[in-house]
Amino acid sequence: MKKKLHLLFIFLLLLLTPILKLIRWRVLFVINSGTEDTISDVLPEAISRLLTQSFFLKTHHIPIGFIVSRNGISLVVSNSSTNDIIWSNKTVVSKQIQSIRTWKARRIALGGILPSAISKFNMQPLLANERISLQTHGTVYMLSKCIDGTIKRFPDLFLEKRPISIIGSGYTGQALARHLESRDIKVNLFDIVNKDIFPNSKNVNFLYSKFHEISSSGLIILLSTKGDDGVKSIEQHLLPNMVLLSDTYPKVSQTKVETLIRKGVLFFECHAKLENAFMFPTYSYTPYDLLGGCFIQSYVESFLETTIADYDAFVKNAEIIGLSGFISEKSTTKE
Repeated sequence: MKKKLHLLFIFLLLLLTPILKLIRWRVLFVINSGTEDTISDVLPEAISRLLTQSFFLKTHHIPIGFIVSRNGISLVVSNSSTNDIIWSNKTVVSKQIQSIRTWKARRIALGGILPSAISKFNMQPLLANERISLQTHGTVYMLSKCIDGTIKRFPDLFLEKRPISIIGSGYTGQALARHLESRDIKVNLFDIVNKDIFPNSKNVNFLYSKFHEISSSGLIILLSTKGDDGVKSIEQHLLPNMVLLSDTYPKVSQTKVETLIRKGVLFFECHAKLENAFMFPTYSYTPYDLLGGCFIQSYVESFLETTIADYDAFVKNAEIIGLSGFISEKSTTKE
């Protein structure tokens, strides 16, 4: 019955799309399907496979739900493009941006890989002075809060005494590394792609495919594009009592979570939390009352209706609103 209600709900939203596009939402939250296998996480299985075949829905968006808070309602929209399509096709990215511009909102949040693709294709200048949020402060704030909370939660593991390992040196990984560097925290930043980044840093050590080096860490931040791929790249080097915090989409699967638990690794998903805010309807890939870092960047900016380029200014406004980080033990993958 729940699946049937979800299908009816999506059809109702589709019928109401012309009206929904007239409403000025607090935030328009844009997501994509991740992979061909995870599109059913955001769209009913009865139509998800059909939608993956539509090129129109790879570049355009349909409403799938709402994020409700005391300060207004935000709309969540999705397209059927996978991460691989977005990462490799500048035309698709350009058409998605054109589609996004047709919706009304105080600010627009881009989830998933889209911000990284915009950076890769050097499209940021085209979006200057627009409602679209490209800053990473929201995600860095969320992850920083989760890191601090984890260190405090497990004092006997002495996580703060060793370098923090970040898996994935993309848009978010580099931003988090810069933030931790500014706090004088030692960071090992890993990737399977060789890059000329942080060459003169005293705190950030970029390690190209040297995943065995994570053995020097106790706290690992997983920021790979695909959760399972990220775990696969490091699992042979994981040790008991390591803590792995994940912020990926697609999420780490239940199978991989169980593998980590058997190895004695403590696994958590990272989220942002805002009191009395929730998503409707509930989706299996995330708890209904927890939010993503890319969303909260735009949410905070929506009160000022402008970009917040300074991290300290973002933190000040986020704390006034009551945003915090939250780590979840349960799997957030589709059952």
